[in-house]
Amino acid sequence: MDNLPRPAERLVGSQLATAEAIAAYVVGAAVWAPSVHNTQPWWFSASGQEISLFADGGRQLMVADHSGREMMISCGAALFTARLALRFGSAIAGRPGQLAAAGASY
Repeated sequence: MDNLPRPAERLVGSQLATAEAIAAYVVGAAVWAPSVHNTQPWWFSASGQEISLFADGGRQLMVADHSGREMMISCGAALFTARLALRFGSAIAGRPGQLAAAGASY
């Protein structure tokens, strides 16, 4: 997790974070979520203030997870990690409320 940029590195230089900077930080944190056999069976899309998470069926382990249950659990872990990054990212950066002030919701 040492490669994950810290919020201060990602958001430095502006009083208010842009939607793009927030999305980059949140997705950057979410990809570190645990997943079934480390397959990371998800992909993200960001548009404005909306970040979408999609299950990637091409990464489903058909032999070990034929029903897709573990893939969905992995996507849930990525979603939970994204929500944590959105909620606590600004406080870690030393700017409490910055993400919320920029229009981010959680």
